[in-house]
Amino acid sequence: MYILLSIIIFPFLSCSNDNEGTKNTAPLSVNLSLLMNDVEYYSSVTGILEIYGDGLNGLTVEKGICYSASKSVPTIDDETTTVSGTANTGQFEVNVSDLKELTNYMARPYFKYNNDVYYGRVVAFKTIGSSLEFYPSTSIGSSEDYAGYTLVWSDEFNIDGLPGSDWSYENGFQRNQELQWYQRDNASVKDGCLVIEGRRETINNPNYVAGSNDWKTNRRTAEYTSSSLTTQGTQEFMYGRFEIRAKIPVAMGSWPAIWLLGNQWEWPMNGEIDVLEYYLKNGTPSILANACWSSNQQWTAVWNEKVIPLNHFTANDPDWIDKFHIWRMDWDRNNIRLYLDDELLNDIDLSQTYNQGYNNNYQNPFNTDTEGFAHYILLNLALGSNGGTPDNNAFPMKYKIDYVRVYQPES
Repeated sequence: MYILLSIIIFPFLSCSNDNEGTKNTAPLSVNLSLLMNDVEYYSSVTGILEIYGDGLNGLTVEKGICYSASKSVPTIDDETTTVSGTANTGQFEVNVSDLKELTNYMARPYFKYNNDVYYGRVVAFKTIGSSLEFYPSTSIGSSEDYAGYTLVWSDEFNIDGLPGSDWSYENGFQRNQELQWYQRDNASVKDGCLVIEGRRETINNPNYVAGSNDWKTNRRTAEYTSSSLTTQGTQEFMYGRFEIRAKIPVAMGSWPAIWLLGNQWEWPMNGEIDVLEYYLKNGTPSILANACWSSNQQWTAVWNEKVIPLNHFTANDPDWIDKFHIWRMDWDRNNIRLYLDDELLNDIDLSQTYNQGYNNNYQNPFNTDTEGFAHYILLNLALGSNGGTPDNNAFPMKYKIDYVRVYQPES
């Protein structure tokens, strides 16, 4: 079954003349248009429901709106409706009450078919004044947000279960003498997010060799597991705007990352871009935004590194670690600019990022014209190593990714 969801979300501007202190119930209307190929049914949705197609008689519609990014949770009167007829348009409202003034909310519509739940994109809105008026603040995830860009690929992680076929998985011990054993089982899609789960569990190392000097083979077992997902061979890019909304674990031992690697040459000649890393830097929990390329020695990188202590963010928002945030990269032939919630963290001048001659490679991995060269995306949760000694009371650790989107300039 192939399902294409095109979702547009419009919070109403709802002005009220109620006196201050009067409880107000304000509607939040959502318009979802569903385009489905080679299926015989449509699933239930939230808000204003528009359904077109054959074979809809008797469809049960369950609709609702999920909220996040607020300690103040409103009341939502979810409904179940039965659609009759063979070519139908239904329009319904979901009432939202118990809102608070001057409060930011993020709404995500969902629809349900049997036991499968599908989630729409997130939209932000806030209440203002004593009458609890609505107005949209930032519409998250709409390609119309970015004039001059076209959305060329995304994964919204809308369908519960396994991540989609664009993703493959690293396996076993991989790098940096980290503690985790990577395996597919620790990645799943649930409630509209990709969840990478770090677990404390013992896994036998099938590559164990007694007396080996290689850290990947001299460990009889791994005491932790996690997942590392990659788009290598499926979705690879040069340039564009990359946007990832995620909530990271910050417990001791965690090392979540969003990064890219080139698909030719060995590391670091292929170029590494760290849109996000979180770990201990000089003993301080920190957010990092980096890129590296090759020196004149094998496996030795030249780094452009920006380190921002976590308390730079939590000082302004004590609830920062409990929220989702948007990591963004703007990449063209001249610069890589890395942002967190629209704050510029690092501006990398690509005139300075040429490989320095190991194996006679003087290419620039971030603006090379080498045929077929592009970068793929990795999402992973490492444990130990730079993350520090894991806090065993913090497991399972959950790294949640709401979406990954790639835009490229319109031609």
